[in-house]
Amino acid sequence: MTQDTLIFKDKIIRDRDVELTFYKDVYWIYNDEPKPVIKFTLKNCRDLDKMDFSSMDYYNDGLTIEIKEMDNNFVLEITDIDDIKMTVLCDKIEKEELEYSSNDYIYLIKEFTNQRDEAYRSLTILNERIDSLKRFLHRENDIIDRKIEQAGWLTDDKKHSLESRKNMIKSILGRLHEKKD
Repeated sequence: MTQDTLIFKDKIIRDRDVELTFYKDVYWIYNDEPKPVIKFTLKNCRDLDKMDFSSMDYYNDGLTIEIKEMDNNFVLEITDIDDIKMTVLCDKIEKEELEYSSNDYIYLIKEFTNQRDEAYRSLTILNERIDSLKRFLHRENDIIDRKIEQAGWLTDDKKHSLESRKNMIKSILGRLHEKKD
């Protein structure tokens, strides 16, 4: 009995035989192992028409794969994160560790490009929000300055309150300038 936790990649069904391919780890770039792909070949499977491989590992959060031997047959038990099990009964199960194929590398490059682009979009949105906040704070600071200069009728308490607010805005602006640089 062997047990692995893997990420579903692909399936190929040929008559009553099934090939299931899995990634060992979702963070492939950091995986130091030379064989990051595992292929299970299931020979002469029963009830294949009742198996729904399309919903297997829908969220790419990993599956637990367990191989058992029962009555001269083999059972491949696939369990997802929600503890939903799929059981495949067959005559023989072969497990093979493979290296990445060229399609895997292409997929990897596309995935990392998408991650980089998403990080850039997020960073651009954050920078725009920071710039908007700076403009708002500068405008608030100008309003406070005009109030202090033009409203001679303000009480000392109100002037002190405005000065405190102005100092707080300057402090926030200083921190925002530090973060941006």
